[in-house]
Amino acid sequence: MLAIFFSICFASYRSNEQEIEQSLEWALELTPLRNHKSPGVPTYTLIYDAWDESYTLFGDERNVLIDKVQLIELAEQAKIDQREKKDDLIYEKHETRRGYITGFVETEMLSEQLHTLIFQCVQSFIFILLLFGTASWFASRWILKPVWIAWEKQKQFVSDASHELKTPLTILKADTQSLLEQEPNNEIFLSLYEETNRMQRLIFRLLELARLESNPKEEKERFDFSSLCQKIILEKEEGLYEQGIELEAKIQDHLFIKANQHDLEDLVLILMDNAQKYTPKEGRIEFNVQKADSNALFSIANPGTLSKEEQEKIFERFYKVDSSRTNSESYGLGLAIAKEISRRNDLNLRVHCDNDQIRFLFEAKLV
Repeated sequence: MLAIFFSICFASYRSNEQEIEQSLEWALELTPLRNHKSPGVPTYTLIYDAWDESYTLFGDERNVLIDKVQLIELAEQAKIDQREKKDDLIYEKHETRRGYITGFVETEMLSEQLHTLIFQCVQSFIFILLLFGTASWFASRWILKPVWIAWEKQKQFVSDASHELKTPLTILKADTQSLLEQEPNNEIFLSLYEETNRMQRLIFRLLELARLESNPKEEKERFDFSSLCQKIILEKEEGLYEQGIELEAKIQDHLFIKANQHDLEDLVLILMDNAQKYTPKEGRIEFNVQKADSNALFSIANPGTLSKEEQEKIFERFYKVDSSRTNSESYGLGLAIAKEISRRNDLNLRVHCDNDQIRFLFEAKLV
């Protein structure tokens, strides 16, 4: 469509140039005795007779305001056989046996026509673009409606199934715990209790993800993000020490952001747990909260590496890397929940790998 409009405008421009060329040739050949057909634009011929120092002007009747004095001044200043332009006049001067002849072509009418054509093409393009965009939007919604319905049903099923499983799992866990208290060394009861706990954690994760997706936005508040991170570090230090993991924390004080505080606490805890889970003994976790321009930059890094494909899929639900990050306690839901939390709070959670480190980071605007 753009190519068509451009071709029309370019063709009109070339046609105008050709019209000016023909009109100027006509003006330079004009004499009182000739009776040629007049050109399509206002054209004037000024003849100077050096013998009697007189000027003769043949003007186009469509412009009654033509200034003969101005044309004479332009002709006197013009160079021989050189085309020149001033405002909306294009003119050329040739020598004759008794003086010179100058042809003038007024281009205002052609310029206005070209500008009008360009304006109409732009208007037409915008109208067609809006029409096409609106039609595409409605068509896409109609085509994708079954997909959205299926997606909503799937989310509802996961939520309903998780709710329904909570009660029997709680009862099963309580009964297993009672049996285990009676026979603490029974390996079958112990295994059953551990698997029940594992299933319960998975159900809670699924319910949390369903809650986040069903409630895409929550009320935001201003709070001290630095203090929140320091509190989480204090809670996690003992567990990290027992695992033999070194924690290097750099937290700049008094960084206030506006977000849902409960969401941000969950987000930092998920990322912290993820780093702890995949950091080997005597490994190191780097925890940083620093000011970057007008944002608070959060980053957490642990040893490891991810391929480009793994980085692209790491936030997908139930996705687990099969190699170095495989862990029996991982359900592939934690980072999916973290991504959903970041989306709800307008944060851009992302992952980078460099120097054998996996780094998760996001930025929150300071207030």
